[in-house]
Amino acid sequence: MGRQRYINVKAFFLAFLLSMAVLGVISTGIMAFIGLLSPSESLPQSVAGEPEYQPVEGDRLTLLVMCCKDDTQPPDRYTLLRFFPEERVIRVVPIPPELEATVNIETGTLPQLYEYGGVQTVCSGVENAFFIQVDRYLKCNEKALSGLIDQVGGIEYQVEQTVEYQAEETGETVRLVEGLQLLGGRKALEYLASPLVSELPESAKLEKQAVFLKAGLEQRFSEGILARTDKLFSLLSNTMQTNLTNYDYVTRKEAIRFLARIDEEKVAFRQIEGSYREERDGKRFTPSADGKAMMQEWFEKAEE
Repeated sequence: MGRQRYINVKAFFLAFLLSMAVLGVISTGIMAFIGLLSPSESLPQSVAGEPEYQPVEGDRLTLLVMCCKDDTQPPDRYTLLRFFPEERVIRVVPIPPELEATVNIETGTLPQLYEYGGVQTVCSGVENAFFIQVDRYLKCNEKALSGLIDQVGGIEYQVEQTVEYQAEETGETVRLVEGLQLLGGRKALEYLASPLVSELPESAKLEKQAVFLKAGLEQRFSEGILARTDKLFSLLSNTMQTNLTNYDYVTRKEAIRFLARIDEEKVAFRQIEGSYREERDGKRFTPSADGKAMMQEWFEKAEE
């Protein structure tokens, strides 16, 4: 039960924070870029609130986010994010860590593949399991995630009911109150470790994680975040491991502005259909044919 609680802390929190961080990274150059332009150039006119820039195919990006408790342990939570400004959407799919995949001659869960070959092997495992392309990865620890959620101002979330529980690591009594709450980094962790999440069946946990993520992104990925990209980028680059490059975000900075300025809903989530089975070393998840088809529809297919 303790490990289940710990694992569940990651997905909502991870996906939201890392989405913010990555989108922040990609858009870091915006403020400097704007400063070089004249006033008339830096404030393009739009019609009925619609951003003037129109995204192109090259703005798309698929990112695999991995989270661990600290950097001495393999990641135990994985989320795929698809930045898709052409469709005015950020697509999010939590990946069960128990996903069984094969890379070279090694078959195992994602944490087992990480221990076998590191982050790039995990990316290859996800690609092989769904026959999709993963463009970039980002690996972070819990401390960095907590700092990120505080940097973006927390998440407003409707806590379902008042609950008290004993924190696994500290033994302290944690109390969450029913109603709309502003959850900073610490409170978000406490909510996600609470029985409200940790005691749900696996599929229900993943759904709740996606709902929490959507709430955070809809609230915080707006035009206002562009003023904080420098801090977000500094925090990400100093505390996280990634193969995102300066070129990745500079070439997408206008697409970031475009999506951030849209007032309508812009986050969509799906869960992967599939089944779990028990093995001697723990659970294994196998996606169904429909689950694989959904992933290939939502993400870019790997080249033949």
